[in-house]
Amino acid sequence: MNITRWMIGGLLVGMLGLTGCRAKPEPHPIYLGVGSYQETMPVGKLATFPPDTVIPRMMTIEMMMDDPIPTRDIKRCNARKVAPILVIHPVLRSGEVVSLNEIISGRWDETLMKWSQSLSGFEELVLVLFAPDPNLEYQPWSVAKLGKSPDQYIMAYQRVTVGIRSANPPSVMMVWGIGAHQSPNEAWNEALLTYPGDEYVDWVAISATDRVTPLDGMFRRMVKVVESKIEKPIMLTQFFHQSSKEWDKEMLKALRGPLKGVDAVLVTNREGWGNKKGGWMAHPIFKAPFGALMDVE
Repeated sequence: MNITRWMIGGLLVGMLGLTGCRAKPEPHPIYLGVGSYQETMPVGKLATFPPDTVIPRMMTIEMMMDDPIPTRDIKRCNARKVAPILVIHPVLRSGEVVSLNEIISGRWDETLMKWSQSLSGFEELVLVLFAPDPNLEYQPWSVAKLGKSPDQYIMAYQRVTVGIRSANPPSVMMVWGIGAHQSPNEAWNEALLTYPGDEYVDWVAISATDRVTPLDGMFRRMVKVVESKIEKPIMLTQFFHQSSKEWDKEMLKALRGPLKGVDAVLVTNREGWGNKKGGWMAHPIFKAPFGALMDVE
């Protein structure tokens, strides 16, 4: 793992009080978190974790462009040493898609400034992921829907990053999110073509929402591509945990082998967080032996 990624990882460790950050450790800490599918896990559920489970250190909170910063949820996350990841979709609550050109032209600058001012009140880590998966054609902001050119996406992402940083929030990190398997699988849709640049990105998130096993096969290619070109910590997001010993073994093997450079893993609950079957007992990843591997408090 390169020094830049470990410097950022060290900041996460320091801000959340996590243990185990060492120079090129083996195995290094992997921060365990929860992602969302159709709905965000209610932050209040952080208080309901059974005593024999590992409390997640990251969790996603879905946002739309006309939403305020969810300050109450961020405070509740910070109180439990959980880093919130604000996943901001360029869509209004009404369902209307926000044009990236509107963002580029500055029409959303006032909103971005308000967000930045709200985030300036937090000393603990907050991550922001804007417009995820531009290499997946179903997204309204995908390269496939933008004339097969990444330019609009890159400029919009950069504008959002500058806006969110405008009030100098002390502990905000920007996340660039891409799909592990691009669609369509064309040269013009290569994920790295949408990279906004090192100065605009602090973390890279790689998702694979349409696959459950094996973890190694889902992410290995894209992790390798990212690691070879970008010196940023990597999180794996929005994959569906399959409750089976075989899946668990495959995941551990991958994280200790070809995916050992990964810094965070976010599990998604396909059942929905409010479902009776959606309790943490259905997620062995939050129990041993993953707790030991994840190296969290």
